[in-house]
Amino acid sequence: MNLTKKQLTIIVIFLSIIVVLLFIYILLTKSNADILGLDVANYNLEVERTYNCNNEPVEYLKINDYTVYTYCLDNIMVKNGKNKEELRGYYLNNPNIIENMINNFEVHDKYKDGGSIMYDSPEKLVNQKIKILKCNTIDGNHDVYIGSSTMEYEDNFCKKVNADAGKSYIATYQIYNILDSNDGEYFYITIRAFQDEEVDVVKIKKSINPDIAINKNYEFTFNILEKTDLSTIDSIFTTAELVSVVETEAVGLEQANGIVE
Repeated sequence: MNLTKKQLTIIVIFLSIIVVLLFIYILLTKSNADILGLDVANYNLEVERTYNCNNEPVEYLKINDYTVYTYCLDNIMVKNGKNKEELRGYYLNNPNIIENMINNFEVHDKYKDGGSIMYDSPEKLVNQKIKILKCNTIDGNHDVYIGSSTMEYEDNFCKKVNADAGKSYIATYQIYNILDSNDGEYFYITIRAFQDEEVDVVKIKKSINPDIAINKNYEFTFNILEKTDLSTIDSIFTTAELVSVVETEAVGLEQANGIVE
């Protein structure tokens, strides 16, 4: 049977449309993991939770312009077929592993800090539920936090490394009120800085200065850490290390405030 040129053209167009539709179908049905080359069927994570966790992130792995932290986890093992290796070592030969993990997790929450996202682990991928926080902040932080199911977005997460880490910072505050904690080991103090409308209640160890009194001014000296944020009273007390509280007679602009070089 001889086909006309017009009929051959129609058949070619028809077959081309079928090929395109098939290709689109494959793209739509493939998971992110398949596209990235991750065989989910032979890929699992085994984690071990930290009991008596101090709720502080631990630096785990440095990758180019970001750092991976663990949170309340002792071990993260990657099991691929018969092979089983700690995530830190597995990364050396599989540099896309962190990105692949994130693409296999499910979105839990999104934050208005520039675009950070918290992810939940799917049931079949991990032996127990964990979370991943992928930072994407306005100031350019892209760190990753891998933690237990109880991990939340804490105040000291997704912070850029402070260039003044290792230095001291002094802030002078007047104390307006003092309350003992239930266990007697801490003070809850109400403080305010000179010419500042902001008033905050902060918690400090009583052993730092058990003799503090209301209506007096004190110099609070902090160690600046990598993630220290000096923008507010609350962020200072939650992200820096308080080392001393000393009474001062200085008033007004004579009071000590700032980084000690």
